[in-house]
Amino acid sequence: MSDELRGTTDGAVWIVTINRPHAHNVINAALHHKLLDVWRDLERDGCVVLTGAGKTFAPEVISHS
Repeated sequence: MSDELRGTTDGAVWIVTINRPHAHNVINAALHHKLLDVWRDLERDGCVVLTGAGKTFAPEVISHS
């Protein structure tokens, strides 16, 4: 995946970790596009668990458009 996005599997379950603890794992535009690629790749494989590294997980999207 990437340094900011890590993935592992446990059978049919994918565990996707946002690895941006310095930014509270907020999803910026670049990470948003990477996540879209992940969803496209995994949409036929079962379940996805989305989590964040570190102590906080703020799944808001920051857009600069």
